[in-house]
Amino acid sequence: MVTEGPSLGGVAAAIARGLLVVCYPVLIYVGLRYWSPRSLALMTLALVTANLFVRMSQKTRKELMALLPATGTIVLLATLSASLNNATFILFTPALVNVSLLLTFALTLRKNATPLIERFARMQHDDLSEGEQRWCRNLTLVWSGFFVANGLAIVALALLAPLSWWALYTGALSYGLVGLLGAGEYILRKYRFGRFSSKLHDRVLARLLQRGDAIA
Repeated sequence: MVTEGPSLGGVAAAIARGLLVVCYPVLIYVGLRYWSPRSLALMTLALVTANLFVRMSQKTRKELMALLPATGTIVLLATLSASLNNATFILFTPALVNVSLLLTFALTLRKNATPLIERFARMQHDDLSEGEQRWCRNLTLVWSGFFVANGLAIVALALLAPLSWWALYTGALSYGLVGLLGAGEYILRKYRFGRFSSKLHDRVLARLLQRGDAIA
């Protein structure tokens, strides 16, 4: 039996959703300069509703049920902003992304589960030592803490700071912090355990860290 891959329309919709999440702070910042909070909240509601209808044809019932908490929360926040003509509630939306990521990471820390960072590490090396497994578990915990702190920062900026500060942090600085944490963890893990593949970036890193003998 031949398994069909995702349709072109499904891929395009996924890309569009990803771009919308990344660009959301900028869109909100620009939108509030030209429209009222109520108008922008109503647009958000329309987009969320349209996205839900599109995904209903692509997801199983179980997958749709998993989407309901986040979707319902976004609808609630947008409804509050529209009802009160107050932008604060739609500024909370990016914090939901951090809540979702927190759950994704933290739930893998349960007993008998494989921590998410370990899963990533095993994509390169399946034979991880006990020390590497502990490292990956601790880093999964660090990422979980980061998403808590990042989400709280977004909420605090939405409540207490000018809109421009919220947009700058949410749309740029937070992504930079994610990149720094990810890159820093990768470099430290490679330095500590000397696990380098033959790929170009690992060969360059091994040379920089003077661990050329550790290249697989």
